Amino acid sequence: MKKRLMKLSVVLLLLCSVLACKSWDNEELLRKTQANMQDLNSLSIKIDMEIKIVGTSESETISMTMDMFNKPLKLQAEIKTPTEFGNVETFEMYCEELENSIVYYYGSRDVWTRQEMDAAEYSAMQEEGGGNPDVLINLFKRAKKSRIMLDNHWVSKLDINLTWKMLKDATDMPSIPILEMMIKGGGIEKTKIPMSLLIDEETNYIVGINMDLTKFLVTLYRNLEGDNINGISCRLILKLGNFNFIEDFEIPQEVKDKSYNEYNEINLA
Repeated sequence: MKKRLMKLSVVLLLLCSVLACKSWDNEELLRKTQANMQDLNSLSIKIDMEIKIVGTSESETISMTMDMFNKPLKLQAEIKTPTEFGNVETFEMYCEELENSIVYYYGSRDVWTRQEMDAAEYSAMQEEGGGNPDVLINLFKRAKKSRIMLDNHWVSKLDINLTWKMLKDATDMPSIPILEMMIKGGGIEKTKIPMSLLIDEETNYIVGINMDLTKFLVTLYRNLEGDNINGISCRLILKLGNFNFIEDFEIPQEVKDKSYNEYNEINLA
């Protein structure tokens, strides 16, 4: 069960990679934040999914760190997942925008896969699948708002109970059959996920997103796997920082040399 739970948690973490104490109208704050985030040239992202066994000290964390430039697009990311034997498995990913293409590299150790997409096709796909640009406003306009101190900065904390319908309505998300099937099959269409958005009051940058995925994961796992995992808690903690202060990096030549084109390999098989 533990192995299947970890695999499912990685999926949730990646889905999540892309997206207190009265009701306020937060639209002005969110519009400033949206504009500032869109103007960023670079930032760092750290995501931790913490899974704990209630009543014990046993816990495991799946983590992802990412440095990203927007113009031109370039990123490096590392995902670490615990294994059944107490070790940590590391998965890496790189991406770079070239003159006429977007190239992805992903893998670990000596096994690397390369995927390339035409730049024009990539741009068209982004525009077609980009959804609603006002997603933050749609989700958090009527959120409960409070003010907290975080890392010596005053932060606006906006809280909602996220549902699948709210997410679809806010993003204008296109229908994805396999995802819809998982949501309905998992019985989580109406499951509420406590979610907090943290916005630095001085810079109007998003500095964090916190989600309590316990009920979501327990319900999904019970309906898809047939197992009861009520004795766990699961939190997702996303932190953003180093705004416009990322040091430039190069994709290791070793990664490029050892990578193979997945599509070519499939076509030759």
